[in-house]
Amino acid sequence: MDESKIHGRFGLDQDPGDTYNSMWMELSGVPFSQGWIKAGDINTRYLHTGSSDKPALIFLHGFIGHAEAFIRNLAAHGEYFNTYAIDMMGTGYSDKPDFPYHAPVIARQVSDFMDSAGLKTASVLGTSYGSRIATRFAINYPDRLDKLTLSSVSGIKFNSEAGARILSDHSAIDNPSWEQCKKEVTHLFRTGVFDDLIACRQAIVAQTEMIKVKPHLYVPHKPETGDLSRASEEEYRTIQAPTLVLQGVQDETYDTSGAEEIADAIPNARLVLMEGCGHAPYFQKPEEWNKIHLDFLLDR
Repeated sequence: MDESKIHGRFGLDQDPGDTYNSMWMELSGVPFSQGWIKAGDINTRYLHTGSSDKPALIFLHGFIGHAEAFIRNLAAHGEYFNTYAIDMMGTGYSDKPDFPYHAPVIARQVSDFMDSAGLKTASVLGTSYGSRIATRFAINYPDRLDKLTLSSVSGIKFNSEAGARILSDHSAIDNPSWEQCKKEVTHLFRTGVFDDLIACRQAIVAQTEMIKVKPHLYVPHKPETGDLSRASEEEYRTIQAPTLVLQGVQDETYDTSGAEEIADAIPNARLVLMEGCGHAPYFQKPEEWNKIHLDFLLDR
């Protein structure tokens, strides 16, 4: 085997004196679990920290993401919450049914997941496309929502230019090479990218089902179907749950105007802009982000 093809994949380009860092070190010493719950008809995979005697919290990843996106947040939140990061349908290691993955459909998956997990209510955080799922959940299931957090949001109206750019930036399903997966993970998280996080993404997008369901995954970013996964301004104004909108100032995917627009529309919302952060502030500056988020959830 050409060793140049595996350098970086297993840390072989590090100095022999360096310590290899795994993403799972973020959960070192922390009780956590992986499992699957049948959410309606969807076998839904999750990562879990915390315990059932604490209030529930659900993390929703972004476009073609997976639960490991929150690897730097699960330990801190598990101290106070019964915390689940789930793989939404069509992504990660959850089921990949043969129909379009519009936001209302995935919001129903979240509600069904809660039913199966025995969660009457939960606080819900969504990032990027996950923020649209969280928004739809807040609108369709207001009695099941404690607090709402929207991170890295796109704004209320569909932006065809941003949609095209996002689809272009996510081509690893067609080319699940190490180089392409590293490019996408680095573009999203910017700093502190673990080799095994790249390997995790590569294994996920290389699943044979991903090619089949790619059209279903792409619907929220297509001009002809994008509005089906968006809430109207009037719907945003119906959200009564305490809401935090978090945005990285240096987000190259969505600028801060969309976050400001959404925070203005939700009656009980506040906006926090994080300097020095791009599209994934929860990963890029986890200590600062965790504190901001926990202060909001715990009313500190």
